Amino acid sequence: MQILKSIDGPQRRQVPFDAIVSPPPPPEICATPMPSPAEWGDLSPTWQPLSRPVHWLEDADLAGIRFKLFRKDDPGNVLEFVGVEGNEARVREFIMTKLVPLVDLCPVRPTAKDQLVTTTSGAMRGLILKVRVYSPPSCTVRQVGKVLRKHESDPSVNLEDLVEIYPPFRHTNRSSANTSSISRP
Repeated sequence: MQILKSIDGPQRRQVPFDAIVSPPPPPEICATPMPSPAEWGDLSPTWQPLSRPVHWLEDADLAGIRFKLFRKDDPGNVLEFVGVEGNEARVREFIMTKLVPLVDLCPVRPTAKDQLVTTTSGAMRGLILKVRVYSPPSCTVRQVGKVLRKHESDPSVNLEDLVEIYPPFRHTNRSSANTSSISRP
């Protein structure tokens, strides 16, 4: 080692060359790289850091059901669910339809026997059910049109999983009635 002398100060030692810190190694490359922002649109929600959770009204098993909903700020006004458009739900209020943010909507829960409902989760999700016995915090329900066998019993469903619904539309085939021809002698 060499000793350096400075004119005005104390003696200083020179640092050996092998003691000089080399630059840090390059960062390791991830085995599964994150996608670029341009690729985010084609990936599943688990790879989309900016995606929002799926709302229960967007469930494919519940498509076409006319739910009874209300706005959080107006619980006395019942709305009819029509569909989802982005982050908003299209609802019918009397004869007008309008868009309402999904986060502002709440489901109408059953309050009495014989109301039509559906479940939002479980094996009966999306089936049209009728309340047989109303006893909070659960209800006994039966699928509309189903006859129970001797060994079967009506299931009990938690009230928080039930949503009141409007009756389904009747689909009649009017065109077949008009096109039928009666042959006369």
